[in-house]
Amino acid sequence: MSHSHDTSTTPATYIAIAQASLLIIISSWALGGRHPESTSIITIVAWLSAIPLAMHWMNRGWFGFGKWLLCLSPWIFLSIQILASIYNPLRIPESSLDASYITWYKNNPIPFLPICYEPIRTQEYAFIQIGCLLTAVSVFTVIRKREEIHKLLCIIAANGVILAALGSWFKLSNSPKVLGIFDPVNPNFFASFRYYNHWVAFGLLSLAAAAAVVEREIQHQNEFGKYDRTRQRWDIVWIAATAILWISIPLSGSRSGLLFAMIFMCIASIRLAIAYRKHTSIFKGMERRSRKTIGTMLLLGIIIFGAIGFYLASENIMKGMDKSRNQIESNEIDQRFYASPRDCYKMVKDRPIWGWGLGSYTYIFSTYAGPEYRHELGKLIRRNEYAHNDWMQYWVELGSIGFIMLISVPLAIVVKTFRRPRKYLECFWLALGIGLFLTFAAFDFPLGPFAGIAILCTIFAAGARLSLGPGRIPKFEDYY
Repeated sequence: MSHSHDTSTTPATYIAIAQASLLIIISSWALGGRHPESTSIITIVAWLSAIPLAMHWMNRGWFGFGKWLLCLSPWIFLSIQILASIYNPLRIPESSLDASYITWYKNNPIPFLPICYEPIRTQEYAFIQIGCLLTAVSVFTVIRKREEIHKLLCIIAANGVILAALGSWFKLSNSPKVLGIFDPVNPNFFASFRYYNHWVAFGLLSLAAAAAVVEREIQHQNEFGKYDRTRQRWDIVWIAATAILWISIPLSGSRSGLLFAMIFMCIASIRLAIAYRKHTSIFKGMERRSRKTIGTMLLLGIIIFGAIGFYLASENIMKGMDKSRNQIESNEIDQRFYASPRDCYKMVKDRPIWGWGLGSYTYIFSTYAGPEYRHELGKLIRRNEYAHNDWMQYWVELGSIGFIMLISVPLAIVVKTFRRPRKYLECFWLALGIGLFLTFAAFDFPLGPFAGIAILCTIFAAGARLSLGPGRIPKFEDYY
């Protein structure tokens, strides 16, 4: 039996890279995926990931396909649960004759089976959610080489840099219109996102992709640059791009953006300091003089770009600090930090097994909303479309079984990566971005916009493949 790795890049690989890139680009530019006319397009692009997957397995004669399906069985059962809930709703919508309004009629769902509140919203969220999971599977399964993952990350980072530059220009110019043409859809609009916190989440993962590209480019320059003086210094280009992305996060005006930009910078500095001392990562194989030069340049770069970022975002920083100080002094802590998890837990207790159905939180909120959202006489005065806590909202909507199935596949991959040395060390940056993104999801809803789901699934799959290495699935001829 041959044990050599298949190093060729197949057409399926190019299609997988193009599909994942297109999904992130379209969803991010369509108001973060929240443009009302973009849902169908995003859904179609997400499900196109089935094409490279089919080509991949056909090319391998379907050998190993059964084991692959077994590993993905939790997500397969989750998809069945979500799709089944569409046909077992609590409410059935019926349009009026002039289609000017919709009336909901009560339905008697089949007991003990997954339900949803009303099928239209669940169907919309279901097909995009499943499509993004399918995209993650495609990226992890089909795109197997380091160079191929690198291309995908370059596209994701480049898209993020363009959005960051446009958002920063809009913010710094104080222009009332985006690009001098379009009216912002929200006072807190940034880049192409309705709300700056959504940009923060998307920007963190774009920043992680750019940082991974930087590390790979510096490693490549250290290895081959000294033999090719005419080679383009792409490492310098990507360092500048990464700096633009980092600065744009606190520049958006979000207090969370300021916090997470600082955390990213602190962890990055610690990691680079450790790599410097241990001669790993970008410092691997360097001569002492070169290592000191690169280390000094990085330190100066962090100080300079940190100072520039603080200067550009200083007005937003001061406003955010004053707002936080006033809230603390007046004991007006945002109710999302305590009321939303409390109310979500009440929802879970009423339907702990299958949950209320994907996308149903917006409808059941009015029943379980606490006194923070009501008039003293009991009337609801504030509504929440999202729980501002994605972890709790998924538990509410998918139930305990669905939530466990959702996280079981990525958890299994994480456990597997910790049982072996990292294949490529630039995957650290992707892990850092994902960790910050998921921390952010504990008090906001970065997975509410479809762009957040798309980029998280793609970055996680890319990071997992970089961590585990190329891998290999046996072909038919290997058995003979």
